[in-house]
Amino acid sequence: TLHDAGESELAAEVLGHLADPTRLHLLRLLRGGEQDVSTLTAQVSASRSSVSQHLGRLRLAGLVQVRRDGRRMLYRVGSDHLHA
Repeated sequence: TLHDAGESELAAEVLGHLADPTRLHLLRLLRGGEQDVSTLTAQVSASRSSVSQHLGRLRLAGLVQVRRDGRRMLYRVGSDHLHA
């Protein structure tokens, strides 16, 4: 049905975002709580700019959320389902 097709497209889009090892690693790290780009960069084998780009894609996909704390941007898992 059309509803099932829409759900399948959404699932494929989310899985596409998760297909990258760096993005998966970032999501695993964020399960432990909010972190900024510098903290995340120190824990993955990617440059700060690459980590920022990956976080941007995850944010646009609704997989992570961000909030400003002074000058820092703090990222967290954006879905209880993903967190579980």
